[in-house]
Amino acid sequence: MKSDLFVCHASEDGASIAKHLVAKLEGHGLRCWIAPRDIAPGSSWQNAIVAAIEASRAVLLVITPCSNSSPEVEKEITLAAHLNKVIFPVRAAEVALSGALLYQIQGRQWRDLFGNNEQVVEEIAEQIAELRDGHGAVDSQKIAKINVPLNLKQSSGNSVKPRAQRFMSADGGRPSIAVLPFKNMTGDPTQEYFADGLVEDIISALSRIHSIVVIARSSSFTYKGRSVGSQQVGRELGVRYALEGSVRKSADRIRVTGHLDDTETTGQI
Repeated sequence: MKSDLFVCHASEDGASIAKHLVAKLEGHGLRCWIAPRDIAPGSSWQNAIVAAIEASRAVLLVITPCSNSSPEVEKEITLAAHLNKVIFPVRAAEVALSGALLYQIQGRQWRDLFGNNEQVVEEIAEQIAELRDGHGAVDSQKIAKINVPLNLKQSSGNSVKPRAQRFMSADGGRPSIAVLPFKNMTGDPTQEYFADGLVEDIISALSRIHSIVVIARSSSFTYKGRSVGSQQVGRELGVRYALEGSVRKSADRIRVTGHLDDTETTGQI
């Protein structure tokens, strides 16, 4: 059965944090799927999880110390990202994300449950309602790419903000950046792996800086092999800055160059 929200959580949190959150979300009219409650007796646990993620409109990731180190949570989020599901990360505790979870959800806007839990629940419910009722035909892949915030509606009406403005204002005006695939100018196809790996390392390093928002690799690598301008990148991903570069080889040396573009002015910084 199709659900509005697949709740991804560690089993240790199921009877407390996740159960409490689901009760509040369902109180707002959302159809939630959560294990083990919604797994039929005698059925395959793994098959039920996969089917539930596939049938969900979005995925709610409950971040706790337990989920941060859970291999099962990692598998579920990896599958959700592969299926281009909209992912809403919420932190129920102060925790530094592990490499695996950080890789999958970096660049996505999250919410904290430390303060006004009801406000967070209302924001999630509103966003899901937008997807289900107001924008049922919305491409979830595009939503994930622009890291859609949980409160789409403006206070003055029901219109949606332009992508760039929405992204920049989603988290206190933090600057946003997309690291695009570097061009392999070496003439050696085997260096393609080096260039891609270098970009992944840059994305990973930048994502550790909490004062900026970094677009996930899965989104930025959609531009691999394409010739696009920085304004188009800014418009499609909702970012202010784009980092581009190239890899060249001379004898036994490799030269890496990069430049940071302002997607609004197209000027280099």
